[in-house]
Amino acid sequence: MTTEQLLDRVHGMASALSKYARTDLPVVAAGHSVGGWAALCLAGAHPWDRDGQPIPVHAEERVTRLVLLAPTVGWFQAPGALAEVTAPTDVFVGAKDSITPASTLEILRSAPARVNIHTEENAGHFDFMTDLPPGMTPTSGLDHVTFLHKLASQIAVAIQQ
Repeated sequence: MTTEQLLDRVHGMASALSKYARTDLPVVAAGHSVGGWAALCLAGAHPWDRDGQPIPVHAEERVTRLVLLAPTVGWFQAPGALAEVTAPTDVFVGAKDSITPASTLEILRSAPARVNIHTEENAGHFDFMTDLPPGMTPTSGLDHVTFLHKLASQIAVAIQQ
């Protein structure tokens, strides 16, 4: 994924907030994979590209909570990259995720925010999607429908806290 493609995700989310969201209400930013990356950026994270250069993004001060599903976090390894993320954060990840392994999410604990990491033992990266990409099947041993219902309940609880 290119830097321009990453920035398109953040700009798309920010544009939707500008166009549709009331300015007097707090915002829960949520996203899966690179969408989680974009949500982190809106909450104040400062990503760095593969060449060690900062990627300029603008935070959205209305973001008061984050819900991240298997987020890509490798861009936040620079010192202080997460120092401005103060929104309480709930992260959902699959133990069988080979794209964004659960172990990589520990970097999120460097943020001053409260970070809760929820791990689903039988889930992989794409299992967080209602409609899987073409050619993909749920991770072996996972009841996908039951998992998604449980995930929806967990997200509802996270948003209300």
